[in-house]
Amino acid sequence: MVIDLQKLLEKWSLTLENSLKNLGNRSPFNITAAQILQTQYLVAKVFCSTLFHEHELAYDTNISEFSNIVSLEKVALKAMEGFRQTSSYSSNTPLFSFDLGIMASLFLTACKCRCPIIRRQALDLRQSGIEGAWNGRAVGVAAEWVLREEEGSKGDLESLIADWQRSVEKLPA
Repeated sequence: MVIDLQKLLEKWSLTLENSLKNLGNRSPFNITAAQILQTQYLVAKVFCSTLFHEHELAYDTNISEFSNIVSLEKVALKAMEGFRQTSSYSSNTPLFSFDLGIMASLFLTACKCRCPIIRRQALDLRQSGIEGAWNGRAVGVAAEWVLREEEGSKGDLESLIADWQRSVEKLPA
């Protein structure tokens, strides 16, 4: 089943890539939308690769996906900020979207990636606003809690978090 899902995801990714090559209107809005779609693909790829694993270390095989998520979201957020400045919204007005944009992917990266540098980059990108059921401030507080619980005050940004420190393993079912 996972193999079938992975094949479908790869096919979807290739279709997106081909669609982008043939896209006539390469406006900043379309490019940002494409980056968010690429991010959603990476999130689905991470979920698919860890679906049947009981151990948190299964996420370690996705370090490059987590890094790419952060890179894509950083560019998308910068473009979205540009849209906000040219629209009628003030910079203090939180945005609302029915669609999942960036919050879920950044939360996944901050909580599941064991590389402290990538997790902090994801956490630094969080923003206010609401995307579907995701509240930006609440997502940030929850992700900060996970980082504090797992890393404590060690401040070591060079090594991965030890498996026994994973907060998800400590949460009641």
